[in-house]
Amino acid sequence: MCPVLAFYYSHDRGVPAFSPINWPGDGDGGDDCPLAVAAIPFVARIMEQSSLEVDGGVLDAGLACGARVGQLVFTVLIPEALPALVNGVTITVINIVGNSALAGAIGGGGLGDLAVRYGLYRRDPVKLLVAVVITIILVQLVQFGGRALENSLRRDAPQASL
Repeated sequence: MCPVLAFYYSHDRGVPAFSPINWPGDGDGGDDCPLAVAAIPFVARIMEQSSLEVDGGVLDAGLACGARVGQLVFTVLIPEALPALVNGVTITVINIVGNSALAGAIGGGGLGDLAVRYGLYRRDPVKLLVAVVITIILVQLVQFGGRALENSLRRDAPQASL
């Protein structure tokens, strides 16, 4: 198993519905490492852009107060960039769900494999539709939760209604 996902798998097995990458017993699990490796540069770019959104004046104020670099990062930069970081994590999770469905369509397991194997190949439109609807619901729940968390963390704008 890919070491990057060892932590993920050790914590999500108690809630199988939260594991969009690979259902236990489906496929060979060969899509886990490529999905993780594909997400790494995407996450790095999102984190970089989130930290660049922080106003330089806030960082200068922290330096003027005598904060060291470590203190500046953990007490100023991360709290100021947190709404954008949450938005980036939401986008990443949605991207991984979509990519895992795509990987499942070519035999990697998960909802994509379920949709292709039981819906398309067996010509059962109900199972195909159910797999697609579950994927859409999963993406919408992640989007709704991410947006709500982002709005609760945002300090610079009035709270937007969902």
